[in-house]
Amino acid sequence: MNLERFTIPQGKQRSKKIASVGYINYKKNPALLLYCFKKIHEYDSEYSLHIAGQHQDSRIQLYFDHFLRKNPLPVYFDGWVEDMPSWYADKGYVISTSLFESFHYSIAEGMASGLLPLIHDWYGADFLYPRDYLFSDPGVCLELLRQLEKSDIRERRQTNRQYIARRYNQNDKVSELMALIEGLARQPIAAQTKG
Repeated sequence: MNLERFTIPQGKQRSKKIASVGYINYKKNPALLLYCFKKIHEYDSEYSLHIAGQHQDSRIQLYFDHFLRKNPLPVYFDGWVEDMPSWYADKGYVISTSLFESFHYSIAEGMASGLLPLIHDWYGADFLYPRDYLFSDPGVCLELLRQLEKSDIRERRQTNRQYIARRYNQNDKVSELMALIEGLARQPIAAQTKG
């Protein structure tokens, strides 16, 4: 990822705004997102959920509408956001409740931008992100958030950014990819055999 684009804003303050990013579809496990946020809001009503993305399934949109009518929670739909670094600036956490992902780019963006991650333990999440940020259900999600509240937020932000830089820095990955391509280009092409 481009670490020049995603930075921790100067003087970033603690925030009780939780970010969720991406198309809203079954893969993002929207019911778990709502139940996790409901649990967090019951613990502290100052928390709010901010969603950058769009619904892709009218059934899930109907579920959201129905859930939020029965549970009036501060959930804000910001639609498709072009300037993600600015959107992340006032958020404190980034949440992923996905069923599966290849990488879940918004978690890396959020961590590089100073947000603390809350990550559902989907298959492979522990390979990509620190286990300390994984949760299995709404209760564990709340406990994770409560632990993060007590931590040294500045230190965590820096550690998280370094983690992303060490593993996913775009410049390093491009260099590695170019070296791989150059190495492959130098190898002789195997002679074809007639069968």
